[in-house]
Amino acid sequence: MAACSFTFLYQDTRDLSRMERDARQLVGGLPYGQRIMATVWAAPESRLPYIVHLIDRACVGRCFSYQNYEPPSGQFRVRVAAGGSPLVTSSSEDAQSMEAGEYEVQDKDLPVMQIYQCDESDLTKLCIRRLEAGEINGAVGYQPR
Repeated sequence: MAACSFTFLYQDTRDLSRMERDARQLVGGLPYGQRIMATVWAAPESRLPYIVHLIDRACVGRCFSYQNYEPPSGQFRVRVAAGGSPLVTSSSEDAQSMEAGEYEVQDKDLPVMQIYQCDESDLTKLCIRRLEAGEINGAVGYQPR
């Protein structure tokens, strides 16, 4: 049982470590303060369903996870004022849409980049691209069925 457990733990950790390394490399070349939206999903068979926060960790000290749901919720220490913020969305609904890949990018969001899974056969492969106003942020890349 222990060997089986450690085997699964090793596999999960290996995949997450690769994705975090790739995310750090992707944001490493961006200008300081760049806004990021991420549409990153766990594989259907994954034992770790909530992996979108690995982008948040890659952004620490470098960029801003624009879709972070915590500030607009008002339930955490970091909050956003009703008037909005250039660093994070002020709407919980928008944050949920961004995370689901269903958000229509607005002029006020620009400039913003998207980190997404660009290879459906290898969901650990991440890519980055610039989003334009009017575009749906999850239109490109892997989407769970």
